[in-house]
Amino acid sequence: MKPRSAGFTLLEVLVATALLALLGLALLGLVRTTASLSADIRERLAGAADLDAARRLMAERIGRALPVRFATENGTALAFRGGTRSVRLLTAEPPYSRLAGLAAWEFAFADTGDGTLVRVRVAPAAPVSDPFRALEESPWRRLAVFAGRLHLAYLDGPGGDGSPRWVREWERRTDPPRALRIAAEGGGWPPLIVPLRIPEIGGCAGEATGAPACPS
Repeated sequence: MKPRSAGFTLLEVLVATALLALLGLALLGLVRTTASLSADIRERLAGAADLDAARRLMAERIGRALPVRFATENGTALAFRGGTRSVRLLTAEPPYSRLAGLAAWEFAFADTGDGTLVRVRVAPAAPVSDPFRALEESPWRRLAVFAGRLHLAYLDGPGGDGSPRWVREWERRTDPPRALRIAAEGGGWPPLIVPLRIPEIGGCAGEATGAPACPS
């Protein structure tokens, strides 16, 4: 019998090549999965940081809302307008800030395919006429995206039963609300309650101040 020559047969080479190809595909899939998970984790961490920053900004600015009134054709109006998805208010900005003096702020929630877009715009406020007029020319700035649906509510005075109550809108009022609440439908966003007039609501406050929470 003729002895077998050294080396690999064609069949062995083909089998080895197929095995290496399968191993390469498996490794490539693992690399892609790991990269995707890493990107998702980074995105979630960035999103959580954005939401935290948005909550702190809203709590700080809303808590400083001024009960400013301005002249209208029918008398005077309060420079505070609130709905379930947006709120406009005035603050006094320090002299070293970009918007030194009276500033108009608007925080709003917009529905997107990913949930709720939290955004803000700010502009100098006129002390007379409509103080929010400049907001219409001011660009929106993205703050964060929340996976659920957010809405606003406003703490009104005692109702018929003598207890405070939350209302969905604050329009054409002579006084600002006692507090503002930002909550999510179905949970997922710890309710943020910001007082606007602490002495008149017995010192209750939101989580930003560490005081007892307002009525829910």
